[in-house]
Amino acid sequence: MGYKACATGNSLSYVLAFLGLGIAFGFSVLSSVGLLGYGGCGFLYAYFTQSLKGEALFIVTIVMAAMWVVQAVVFVAFIFFLRGWYKEDKASLASAKSQFTRGAARTAVTLASVSYTHLRAHETPEHLVCRLLLEKKKKY
Repeated sequence: MGYKACATGNSLSYVLAFLGLGIAFGFSVLSSVGLLGYGGCGFLYAYFTQSLKGEALFIVTIVMAAMWVVQAVVFVAFIFFLRGWYKEDKASLASAKSQFTRGAARTAVTLASVSYTHLRAHETPEHLVCRLLLEKKKKY
């Protein structure tokens, strides 16, 4: 299973997976439309540039736009598969919200201060040189 949400049954992971797939779907749709001036190569771009740039570019652009449509359809299929797994696991937005809140609280606790010795244990050679130069500067 490609998504962590599908393997863990974590409601928050499902919500994040839906969000990511929704954004990807939206981008695919916009790219397949091909709004002028946005670097897209969709159907509108093909239509307006057909007479200006020739038949070869038109065909290539139509193929690219069709590929964007196929990608959008694949994302819709992924969303429906994910929706089925979401319902099987009885996940909910309320559960996702509580998991997010618990995770944020756990992160706040995790960000507590650590000892100087602990920091020194993770010191890189670059950090060591910088620290020694700063200590030397403080002495003079």
